[in-house]
Formats: sequence, structure tokens, C-alpha cells
Amino acid sequence: MKACTIGCFDGVHQGHRFLLQQLRAQAEERGMQTLALTFRRHPAAVLGKTVPPQLCTLEEKERLLKEQVREVKILDFTEEMARLTAKEFMQKLRDEYGVGLLLLGYDHRFGRPSPDDDYERDGHALGLEVRRAESLPGVSSSAIRQALQQGRIADANEMLGRPYTLCGTVVAGRQVGRSIGFPTANLATSLLIPKTGVYTATTPYGPALVNIGHRPTLNNGSDISIEAHIKDFHGDLYGQPLSVSLLRRLRDEQAFPSLEALRRQIENDLKSLTLHHQ
Repeated sequence: MKACTIGCFDGVHQGHRFLLQQLRAQAEERGMQTLALTFRRHPAAVLGKTVPPQLCTLEEKERLLKEQVREVKILDFTEEMARLTAKEFMQKLRDEYGVGLLLLGYDHRFGRPSPDDDYERDGHALGLEVRRAESLPGVSSSAIRQALQQGRIADANEMLGRPYTLCGTVVAGRQVGRSIGFPTANLATSLLIPKTGVYTATTPYGPALVNIGHRPTLNNGSDISIEAHIKDFHGDLYGQPLSVSLLRRLRDEQAFPSLEALRRQIENDLKSLTLHHQ
């Protein structure tokens, strides 16, 4: 039998890891293996509700979860699944995944809503133990989103337990950075984009300066771009995947009177990048 927990686990942050730590402890007490179940698509999308901007890709989520538990299963949340009662869903967990213990987040609910819901009672009737985990106060995916949207990258990273990482694909840009001696990789991503500004970051190719914003010096309009100047990197990344882990927010984005003024500011920002990575 397996000890299981289930959730969206967006960001796999410190609160999630606290839950998974409890899962491991309770599994060890019972001689069970650990299992985390998550979803390929956010259940809200299937239910026609607004899906919050995500904090990590599915691939990153699976990798982070596998650092915490023995087994990870990704479920396809469907309309048929949404119609299951809590008891029917727990029976599915028992029969299809061998779940003997279900550890729920402190506020997690599942199954078609019913005034008669009693997870512990219904689980017991199925021979399945259901328990509630303790919470880690102040840490949640929504709190991390708020911190990122306000530019509080240090707070977001502390709640995540690691730097917030934008994953995406490098796309063609205007190549203005190249013309002033600072070529950039322009990142297209589906993840939450933090508050505009200039950040220090790390990438698989080395430290980087990242500008998130509207490029006011270039009259970019309302479009938001993510441009990473990777220090001392001279390769071609077009069409390649890239991850950019944000470390520190240096300043607001600003308009400069000329490209030369912009170039001087980037040189100054690079000094902060060098100091930050020493």
C-alpha cells in the first residue's frame, strides 16, 4: 500500500515540501511507499474557471516532486473525474493506485461537493486512512504570485526555497542589444511574469542581467519582453529552451534619452551582477 497526497503543487514551494515531509514520515511509520498525484492541466481549466498564472512548468513540477517522494503520477483531470464524489474518487485511489493512506493539505478539498462529505468516515468505509496535514503559515502559491507581481523577488524566493525560474523558448527580438554590444536572449514563457524591472539571474550558460518590461527607450508599446544578457556568452540560442533563475531586483525599468545612455546603464548594472556573483 502507498501513502499518497494530491494537489496542483504549483511551484512546489516550501509549504508543499512541508506537506511532503509529513507524508514521508507517516509512510515510514506504516511501512508504505510515497506517492504524489498532480494534474496535467489545472482543474480550474476543465471546470471553466480562471486559471492563475503558473509558477513552474509541468516538467519542472514533476522533477521537483520526485526529489521529495518515491513516485509521481500525473492525472488528466476530466469532466468525468469532476463528477466523482469524494468517496468515489478515494475508491479510485485505492483500486488503481494502491493507496492506503491519504494525507490532505490543511485546506484541500476534492470530489463533487456534497453537504454529506466526510473524508475520514468515507475513507474508513473503504479501508483507507485519511489524515490532515499541518500547514506552514504564510506560504502559499498565491502569496508567491503576489510577491512576484510586486517585485519582491527575495520574498518569493524564500517561500519557494529556491530562485524563481522562468522557463521558455528563446525567440527572435529586435537585436538592439547586439547593436550596442549587449546581445540578449529574448524569452517566451507561459509562466507568471514578475514586476517589470532589471534583475540579476543565473542561467545554464552563466550569470545574466534580465530586463522585464516594455522597453520604453525603444517605444515597445504595451508588449512585455523578457531579455537576458548572459555575461560572456556568445552562442546562438534561437529556438532553444532556456531557464532564467531570478536572484535580485536591481531597479525599475526606465526610459533613456539615447541608446548610448542605455549602454552606460547596462555597463553599470553589470557591475552589480559581477559583485552579486563573486
